[in-house]
Amino acid sequence: MKIKRGERGTAHRKKQAECGAGMYLTAEEQMVLALLRQALTGGDEPEAEDISWDGVIRTAQRHAVLPLLYPVLSERKNGPGPEEMKRVREVTLTCVRQNVRLAWETARIQEMFEKAGLPTVVLKGGGIGALYPVPEYRKSGDVDLFLIRQQADGEKHQKAFLKEQMRRALTVLAEIGYRPDISHAPSNHVVFENGDGIRLELHTFLTEPVDNDEVNRKIWEIQRSGAFQTHTVQTSGQELTVLAGAGQAFSFLLHMLHHFLRSGFGLKLLTDWVVFWNHIPADDRTSRDTYQSLVNMCGLTGFSDLVTSVCTQYLGLIGLTALHPCDPALLSPFLREIFSSGEFGEEDRTRMVALRGTGAADYLREFHHRMKLNFPAASAYPVLYPVLWARTLVRFLYNNRKIRGITARAVLKQAGERSRFMKQLHLFEKSK
Repeated sequence: MKIKRGERGTAHRKKQAECGAGMYLTAEEQMVLALLRQALTGGDEPEAEDISWDGVIRTAQRHAVLPLLYPVLSERKNGPGPEEMKRVREVTLTCVRQNVRLAWETARIQEMFEKAGLPTVVLKGGGIGALYPVPEYRKSGDVDLFLIRQQADGEKHQKAFLKEQMRRALTVLAEIGYRPDISHAPSNHVVFENGDGIRLELHTFLTEPVDNDEVNRKIWEIQRSGAFQTHTVQTSGQELTVLAGAGQAFSFLLHMLHHFLRSGFGLKLLTDWVVFWNHIPADDRTSRDTYQSLVNMCGLTGFSDLVTSVCTQYLGLIGLTALHPCDPALLSPFLREIFSSGEFGEEDRTRMVALRGTGAADYLREFHHRMKLNFPAASAYPVLYPVLWARTLVRFLYNNRKIRGITARAVLKQAGERSRFMKQLHLFEKSK
């Protein structure tokens, strides 16, 4: 791969005009992708001419993947200079220290929950880190645990069972100094902090409910069915229990979808996808077929195929093939969206949601969905909808103006721009 900054001239401006503003990658972004591919797959070293290594490092750091590049950058003869490599080493060392600490704490909490009859699995980064060439180089920010024991009978009994599980979990966590963080009230997990800077998310549902009740029911049915298998992995000297095979992949995809529909996600989740599937044995058709079945059941095949296609083309994914050919025209805007997001879209305060379309019905559906997330108990009574809609609107306007310092118009404009190609994913539609 040869990257020349000169390509940003007339030809590159012509490409920008053809594809729409911003629908191309800078030389530095292309280099980050190429270096990640090399780091994850052991491929050839990408060539570079007139590259801004400062730009490469800043882009990788925005996406929390800079430590993954430390081995390949440190071996380059024409790579970053001494001062730039010093920055890379400092970021990498901080990442290693954080991961060792979190791995120890995660194993400790899992062991205490197991003794209390509350088996859990590690979700997100803690579970995938063990598969990386150097596990400590995959950045993790907090502890994410999922209460794996579910009941298969009615919804009413299920809610009562989960409430009792959470009550017991509160007792266990209180013994080791964790207290609920009441400033966060998500609908699918409870947030705890221990006073030493460690944040724990205890999940009862694999993802925040989406704006499709049938899909939410399917996810509930899947996680209560007993279909998820578990196994243990070794990372940073600790043994962690995680989901295995298709269940792990399904949870990863839901995690990506959650962030994609909100403020977005960055390269780190794509590298997780590559590392996970490239570790699945080539003859393990069960994991791949079961995963595709779960995804199709929830109407997520289009999103899964898009993620898989991008990872195949740019990051060296060979362990999974898209179920259906992905429209090449989707790859560029999807990658542009990922690079614009940063790690989780926090840098741009207008990035709050991506809709399934740009029509009035799409905005109204998302507004109604947000109302149900804000008021999960009260929204069970339709007679209260007018009051709850009004409170949701007031909260939306107040938070934007007073907390984020932005206008509702800016948020809606950004949502429209991010939603333009959503229709082509056929989200929540089963494949034929």
